[in-house]
Amino acid sequence: MVTYVSLINLTDQGIQNIKESPSRLNQAKKLARKYGVKFKQTLYTVGPYDIICILAGPDDDAINAFALAAAQNGNVRTTSMRAYTPAEMTELTKGI
Repeated sequence: MVTYVSLINLTDQGIQNIKESPSRLNQAKKLARKYGVKFKQTLYTVGPYDIICILAGPDDDAINAFALAAAQNGNVRTTSMRAYTPAEMTELTKGI
């Protein structure tokens, strides 16, 4: 499993329909399951990003395919980053 942090901004369309955001989140979770992706944590935030999600999936392609599919509805824009646990980083840096 790989982990990603997604920083999400609502588009103009997304903010116009803000009351639907919690139900859209449930729809996104259902869509994520199609790709084998799981929402580990979701937080609504105040500041430069509107939502932060921690996602886990079988590989990079699954998470990125999910992110593209979720963005198709026009309510969000995402910035996603691959995240590593301390143990994963230890393994990754062994050869350095």
